[in-house]
Amino acid sequence: MVNEKNRISLFTGVLIVIANMIGISAFSNLGIQLMYQTSYIEVILVWILGALIALCGALSYAEVACIYPENGGEYSFLSKMYNPTIGFLAGWISITVGFPVSIALSAKVYASYFFADADQMFIASGIVIATTILHFLGYNSSMAFQKIVTLTIVIVFIVLITFGLISPSKSALYNNYSTINYAQDNLKVIKNFVIALIFISYSYTGWNSVTYMVADFKKPSRTVPRILFIGTLFVGICYVLLQVVLLKHLKYDELKGSLNVVMTFVNKLSDGQYTVVIKGFITLLFISSISIMTWVGSKVLYQMTIKSNTFSFLRSSFYAYQNIKILCFQGCIVLLILISGSFEQILVYCGFLLSMCSLLVVLGLVRIKNKTKDSIILKKPLSLLAQYVFIVFTFILIIQSLWSYPLESLIGCLNVLFGFIVFKIKEEKSLYHS
Repeated sequence: MVNEKNRISLFTGVLIVIANMIGISAFSNLGIQLMYQTSYIEVILVWILGALIALCGALSYAEVACIYPENGGEYSFLSKMYNPTIGFLAGWISITVGFPVSIALSAKVYASYFFADADQMFIASGIVIATTILHFLGYNSSMAFQKIVTLTIVIVFIVLITFGLISPSKSALYNNYSTINYAQDNLKVIKNFVIALIFISYSYTGWNSVTYMVADFKKPSRTVPRILFIGTLFVGICYVLLQVVLLKHLKYDELKGSLNVVMTFVNKLSDGQYTVVIKGFITLLFISSISIMTWVGSKVLYQMTIKSNTFSFLRSSFYAYQNIKILCFQGCIVLLILISGSFEQILVYCGFLLSMCSLLVVLGLVRIKNKTKDSIILKKPLSLLAQYVFIVFTFILIIQSLWSYPLESLIGCLNVLFGFIVFKIKEEKSLYHS
């Protein structure tokens, strides 16, 4: 728990959101996207739409956090909105898929970036273990480290985008990309657009990170909504501008299917002069992403440890020891995930389940507001518009995931079913705190 002296400020909260959102997917997902789209306008439109959906989700979660100002995120929200079973399943998804998959994916991609000729599984596992041990040091040390790393990333990110925008392109902006071809099968265009949006939406995940620690903020009813709005808007603008820069300087063939876009971009603009610098930046990006997800993920597991029987084996009367046990348990899950799934499979599997949880939270908020006839953050028409936009697009993404990736979606459903069985066996006598 965070004492009064260590309550999280607005500035730190914004950095937490930025650190959770900005990851390597900002660079790598464009390569995947271009496997489905070739139109410059369509590509940028998907990123803008992804930012809009994330912002609508952030505003919706801000209202939920004001109604239920407690730690745990979807685990706590859905337990209150619906019942403990649904809340437990949301927490189960967070600790078995949400954070562990994101951590594993980041470690795996980093190893493939810089250690192509080495044992990548060994490198990725070492990164996960080292980051987990780092958080044994406690809140103050890990948070100070996180602030420095995140601020450095933000500065470099802004410099990178600015440099790309002001540098002249060697070819015209649209020369390497087609315009929208209206002669194509409209259904195929729409399908590819939605599939691209599935991958891009994963780049925007993390905007809800501060809802896992609402009670740890100073004046949460005022601070958390501002944090969610500022952090999500900042990342959304950066992401869209970054894609403009990448499309401006790189050809379609250089981007399509590539997961190492940023290195290609910097090497092309600087003739290889800043390779070491950009490698350092990417390393910081991965460290920040893995570190903050490790910390936030442990917050969810901590809440489930103290509120449910399933994870009672992680409890301890000594908080520091309990924190170490939680971090080690989470690290073990990450290591197990590292040995399974491809890059694309992991993205779909994770995104499908997380979208389900977010959809239930916002649907629950709409139900509450229909009963109370009140709005907390925005005026009611704007508030409802944000929620309905998020609900509609999230529902479309879920349906498209089921249609296009039935195997991955089935695996996700089986995970939830297993969590339900665990709940029925272990949680019937659980002492939930209402």
